[in-house]
Amino acid sequence: MNTLLIEIGCEEIPAGYILPALNAFKGNILLALDKNRIEHGEARVFGTPRRLALMIAGVGDMQAGNTSTLTGPPERAGFDGNGKPTLAAEKFAAKAGVAVQDIRVEDTPKGRYLVAVIEEKCESAVLILESILPKEILAIPFPKSMRWGDLSIAFARPVISLVGLLGEKILDFKVGNIKSSSYIFGHPFMSPGKYKVTAAEKYIETAEAAGVIPDIEKRRAELVRAVNALAKDQHARILEDEDLVDTVTNLVESPFPVVGTFDEEFLEVPQEVLITAMREHQKYLPGG
Repeated sequence: MNTLLIEIGCEEIPAGYILPALNAFKGNILLALDKNRIEHGEARVFGTPRRLALMIAGVGDMQAGNTSTLTGPPERAGFDGNGKPTLAAEKFAAKAGVAVQDIRVEDTPKGRYLVAVIEEKCESAVLILESILPKEILAIPFPKSMRWGDLSIAFARPVISLVGLLGEKILDFKVGNIKSSSYIFGHPFMSPGKYKVTAAEKYIETAEAAGVIPDIEKRRAELVRAVNALAKDQHARILEDEDLVDTVTNLVESPFPVVGTFDEEFLEVPQEVLITAMREHQKYLPGG
């Protein structure tokens, strides 16, 4: 069993796109794993304006075995008077993908019929993931998508990096002109450059060392803590606005609040107008 990590690095995605996209991606990947008989554990999503990531624990190395039975023609049509297989039996064996001597006869409510036991081939999880990931990534829904360059693909914003790891194994796939690797981008200002993720389980540790907090709830809690600490230093009070906090959380990769002021003559404008402008257009957290 290994942890699966998928990270899609992008140019900045609108804040409202992030959580719906992550939840849809998680659901679709889990369905694909189930459909392909790959065992898995709990799934978690991570995201910032510049990355969408999914981590799934306990992913099996191989597909689970699966056996099915296929019923063919009646016994009288499958074997002649001497008990030798007929052309009908041979065609049935070919259809089932088994040797004719492996066909057996079973009693059914309709009489005795030829039956073949089919054991489906088990592929490695690596091969299956490499084949399904490009399609599943491009299937992530967004309110609006865009195309770029001369590529035929569409996404919320241009894709600039792809990470696919099953444990320490790098998954080999491509979306557009971007090939998967084990490198993520750090914070564009605090830690620019690429950082190697040595194993899927090291993703959070590597991202945080590169100035990024990919865990949305952790980033939100840090934003609230930092804003309240700064407000306390300024003897100010932040107006409660959970929706705005959610939005700001997904506008940054690592929160670093600063205090802004403006000339008091603008306070002649009704408070509601000031707050609306700050909230809707500038995404500031109003206080006083």
